[in-house]
Amino acid sequence: TTIGYLLSMNKEYRLFRFRVRFTLGGILFFIGRERVPEREKPLRREVHILFIAVAFLGIALFYLFFLPIIVNMVKSFIEFIYGYSVAPPQPTLVPLPLLFQYRELIVYLVIAIAIGVVVHEFSHAIVALREGVKIRSWGIGMLFLFPIAFVELDEEQFARASPRAKINIAAAGIFSNAVVSLIALVLLFAISNILPLLGNVSSAVLVNGVDCSICNTTLCPAHLMNISAGDVIVYVSGVRVYTPTDVEKILRNQSVGDLITIKICGINGCRESTAVLNAINRKSYSEKGVEIPCLGITMSQTIVFEKNGLFFHYPAVENLILHLNFIFIVNFSLYVLNAIPFIISDGSIFMSALSSLLRPLEVLTSKKVLDIFNIAVLVIAIAISSYIFLRFTP
Repeated sequence: TTIGYLLSMNKEYRLFRFRVRFTLGGILFFIGRERVPEREKPLRREVHILFIAVAFLGIALFYLFFLPIIVNMVKSFIEFIYGYSVAPPQPTLVPLPLLFQYRELIVYLVIAIAIGVVVHEFSHAIVALREGVKIRSWGIGMLFLFPIAFVELDEEQFARASPRAKINIAAAGIFSNAVVSLIALVLLFAISNILPLLGNVSSAVLVNGVDCSICNTTLCPAHLMNISAGDVIVYVSGVRVYTPTDVEKILRNQSVGDLITIKICGINGCRESTAVLNAINRKSYSEKGVEIPCLGITMSQTIVFEKNGLFFHYPAVENLILHLNFIFIVNFSLYVLNAIPFIISDGSIFMSALSSLLRPLEVLTSKKVLDIFNIAVLVIAIAISSYIFLRFTP
């Protein structure tokens, strides 16, 4: 897309009824129709000030919260490359398309992104029309591997608009993502206070599926114990397990031929099953030559509620919490990343409009100092995070 941008020099192309334009690190598809404002109805002064305050808060959060995390990741990555640390750092800015390899996350990601993008662009459109700026089109695209949506304003009308109108239009999307993330956070907090009514909240291991091909036998322990997808494992050999890592640690301390007892909870209550560990993990043996006993299941962490010695699993509650978590994470990320100035972000337009009112900012915006710094930070973070994710994430 960057080569396309350099070759086309911002020229547009036609694909069926749509206009297509390459950008630096991305591509845009214009698919919407023109909208003309019926009459101007500018935002009130209080809302205008609130927009500015929320945008500056987003910028502050990036430099005080995100930037130190990115710096620490880069530092840890360099230490890992030179052998000063054993484990690779946690990636901080993984492009969304890479996350789609996790099939169980696709629904949550798609819904969270759709909510964030629709609310963001709808806010731009509403405020632009209220400030008297025509909308030429709207569309979707991709920027540095991130799927995006956008509203195309009439450039001449936007250029003639007052600095206050420009600030409001640019900050509208930033503000909307901040509001959505705040709503999601409040709902998560409210739910966390209601959950104890269902029992003591803790975590356990959810069986995603039974797959004997993981083991070196077609009749693995999971089949012998009648384990099935959707079952919840709470105890293994008398030890309470909270994560798949806990189960893996127990298996590493076992040998082929040992008996293993697992407490499994499902729709019909809890039961204990015992079987002989009659298989080894194929991957561990082929990669490391280590014979680690194999159950033949794929696992993930889940939420359980303990009451009167019994463990209950409510998928609907967990789905709601996961949806809200992803809505918060995606919208908070959109809020902060859109607030900072970098090339064509809302933050860049916001700071440029604000600089016409606050002269000290003009030096930073005219020379694109913040834009260049921020884009360099984001490109480094995306590159290193992508490498760590692809190279070291199983």
